[in-house]
Amino acid sequence: MSIHANLSPEALLNLQRQKRKSTISSIVISALFIVLIALILGAFLLPNLVKETPVIVTYASTAIEDTELQEKKVKTTIKQKPSAPSSSISKVIAANTSSPTSIPVPDVDIGTPSLDFGSDDDFGSGWEAKDSLIGSGRATFFNQSVKGNRITYVIDFSASMRGKREELMRDELGKSVSGLKSGMQYQMIFFAGPAWVAGDTLKFDDDDPAGKKSLKAEISTAEGKKHEIAKKNKWVNPSNYRAEWQEASVENINASKRIIKSHELIYGTEWSKPLEMAMEMNPPPNIIFFMTDGTGGTVSKVKELASKAKQRKIIINSVAMMLPSAAEAMANLAHGTGGVFTIIDKNGRAEEVKPKEESAPSPNKN
Repeated sequence: MSIHANLSPEALLNLQRQKRKSTISSIVISALFIVLIALILGAFLLPNLVKETPVIVTYASTAIEDTELQEKKVKTTIKQKPSAPSSSISKVIAANTSSPTSIPVPDVDIGTPSLDFGSDDDFGSGWEAKDSLIGSGRATFFNQSVKGNRITYVIDFSASMRGKREELMRDELGKSVSGLKSGMQYQMIFFAGPAWVAGDTLKFDDDDPAGKKSLKAEISTAEGKKHEIAKKNKWVNPSNYRAEWQEASVENINASKRIIKSHELIYGTEWSKPLEMAMEMNPPPNIIFFMTDGTGGTVSKVKELASKAKQRKIIINSVAMMLPSAAEAMANLAHGTGGVFTIIDKNGRAEEVKPKEESAPSPNKN
């Protein structure tokens, strides 16, 4: 037995309206869900499906039609006789009569070829060792003119240089440094009792600023390093204190000129140590300009220095400032290395002293 409820017409109408709303809502939700799924799939698949086809631009020039050349063949029936072998080798002019004028045949004796080609300032100057080609230039000092790319000045700044000697030295050294060309390298080493690189600060005791009685001193470099030196028998520099090359730039030359004008003179004269400092530079100098007004090298020490300079291919040009008593040692040092020795007289005139074998008159001269 089943129970059926009879609905009123109004209830049936409401039920149909509710079914219709539910159906519409279901359809809308399904459509939105499908659209959402399509968007998600499109985000992943579309970049792989869309490909840009590159545009290829081509240019076709007007084609040149190849034309075949028709070779015309010419048949000849004439056979030429080959020329004599001698006629292809040389041409001979023959005459049936003799000329009254004879043609002289020069007899030239070629001796040893000249070695002056390409030397000094002539054509091809600068054909020298590979090392001297870079930045090579000229430098002058008290009328001594040299050619090289690394110049070291070893200059006496001792207290005995006061007066005319000091004036000449500062003036000539400033001119020489000013004349260095761009690309050259140079350095100045000053000495008195101790030896130091120009531009470094040499400090003695406060009550002995010129180092007349001091037994200790301190050298402060431009980079801020400090080196202590002590006076035992002589002033001894530490092994790690070395002179370094600087470029001949306008800035460095102007700084060097200020040092030349302002640096104070120091007591003592010992010139073997500064020469050794100059020769220990890396690479070694081509030329050393060495100037002093006093003695400071024994005969054995001079020979040792000259031998070391020759081994390193260093030329030493020496200048004696108004002191002929040091002439012999300085001449041996210069001439032993292939350099020039000059004496400066009290008036500032420079006189070159030739080696003994050159200064002696030749017996063949009238």
